[in-house]
Order: sequence, then structure tokens, then C-alpha cells
Amino acid sequence: MTSARWLTTTFLLLLCAASLGLVCVLRTISIAKSPGFPQLISAPYNRVQDFAFSLHQANCELLIYGDSSAMTGDDPADIESQTQLKTCNISQTQPIVAADGVLPIDLYLKQNSLPKLLVIQVAPEAFYQSHRLDEMAAFDPVSLMLRHERGVGVYMTLLRYLPQTLQYTSLVLQDRYKPDRAYAAAFNRDYVKALSDYYSSRGLLTLAKATQTACDVAKGLPKAADFGWVEEARRRYMAEGVTVLVTVSPIPECDPQLEMFRRDLAGHIDSEVRTLPISLFNDGNRHFTREGASVVSQMVAQEILAAKSASAR
Repeated sequence: MTSARWLTTTFLLLLCAASLGLVCVLRTISIAKSPGFPQLISAPYNRVQDFAFSLHQANCELLIYGDSSAMTGDDPADIESQTQLKTCNISQTQPIVAADGVLPIDLYLKQNSLPKLLVIQVAPEAFYQSHRLDEMAAFDPVSLMLRHERGVGVYMTLLRYLPQTLQYTSLVLQDRYKPDRAYAAAFNRDYVKALSDYYSSRGLLTLAKATQTACDVAKGLPKAADFGWVEEARRRYMAEGVTVLVTVSPIPECDPQLEMFRRDLAGHIDSEVRTLPISLFNDGNRHFTREGASVVSQMVAQEILAAKSASAR
């Protein structure tokens, strides 16, 4: 084969590969934007992340936003009954909180009025997470951007983080065209009732998992504590007349990083780092059983009542 012919053949092969890749990415974007996409995802916490954006004129007086520790711990019905404030929980997964900050709150506010009180509640390690897509599990933030943020900036982000975009493409196409995978079948068997409960209760998702009997080993934290994003959010929403509480979800008494969290977070949150028995958790030291959610909801309600009393003075 001559040199010119070899170059032409190589160019055509590369062009075909690039074209095929582009077709796959465009098909992925189409699937991700479709109304039925959340029902294709096999992970329960991912399946419910659209809930916040289905609320139109809900106009909740108390809005709860956080990661999956708040999603599994804060029962709007319980909190509402104790505070007499219409309550919604629009919590997302931790990668969304890390990558997008309070974007889900702003998207909610496009369709609803300002709440009287806003609770930002996350697991303590959320303050140590990187905000870069190439340093986290990017599936959730990319889904949120494609489905709800949109705009040219989203596609620029996808180009900037090309490896994460290609990984996302692979996962979405698997969810769409290979839905009968073993773990997907197990998910549908175990969690479909929990997901139904989530939607009927305006934001609580507790899964039917076995209760933890011991704390998991501590995970490494990627960076030093960073409170800039939440402090800016506090300033911005308070300037609009919203009372803002920044807190962390309770963690197990046996959590190996408890003392570090208490030291680093002191002065940056509106309560101390509280603990509960490990028997009230069922997943990774951060997700609660239904009994745990009842206890956490009571804690949150008491904090809100204290904040209401302080603002009334």
C-alpha cells in the first residue's frame, strides 16, 4: 500500500469512528432529555432526582435541600406536622450538590415562590468534595445539566470533560438498550415500592435495606473543607428575605471521622455535628432507616421551630 493510500484509508477510518462516536453522543443526549429517562436508571437515588423539578406552584413555606442523607432522613410530612409549615424536600445526590451547588434550588424557584425558610442539609463530607466533574461520579450532574440546565454552556462542559461524557454515553446506552441486566431486575424488585412512597410524601426516600450493625471504614476526603458555596448561598437567599439554616445530617456514634468533622465545621453550620446509633442507618453511614428518618425529622423540626422563635423576637 502506498503512503498516500495508507493515509487516506487511515483518515477514512478515523472519520467513521468519529462519526459513530458523535451519533452515539447525540443519541445519548436525546435519551437523557426524554421524559421517560428517569425510569431507565437502575440506581434508586438517581431515579428520583427529577422530583424537585416536577413541582409547579407548590410554593412550600419550608424548603429542604441537601444530598441523599437529607433525601433519606427528612420526612416532609413529619416536619410539616410539627412546624405547621408546608414542606418540600428537593434533595439530590451528593455529586449534584458538589458539582452544581444550589442550582437545583434556583431551578425550583423558577416554578415556585420563595420559601420562608430554607434548610441546606448535607452529610459532613459534602464540604470536602471537589467541584470538578473529572474528580467525582459525573453521571448525576451531567443528567441534571442535560435535563434541566440546558443551554450552550452545558455542551461546552461536555466537551471540556470528554472522558466523563464518553462514560456517561456508555451508561445511558446500556440503560436504554440493555434494561434486563441482573442488577436492574433486582432494583425493580426491591425498590419500586420505596420510589412510590417517595413521590407520595413530597421528598422522602428510605430503602428497604438491612440495618447497619457497625460503621463502614472511613473514606478519604479529596480536599480541605470548603464552605464558600454554601456561605454565598446563605447571603444570597437571606438578601431575598429567606431564613436560611445550614446544617449537617446526623452521623453514627461510631463514625471514625466524627471529631474531625466537629472541629472543622464548628462556626460554619447552624448546629453541631450530631450523632445517632448505628442501628438507625442502613447504607454507608449516611442513609437512614425509616425509624432513623423519624428521629432525624424530629431533630430538623426542632431546629426550625427554634429558628422561627428567634426570628419572631
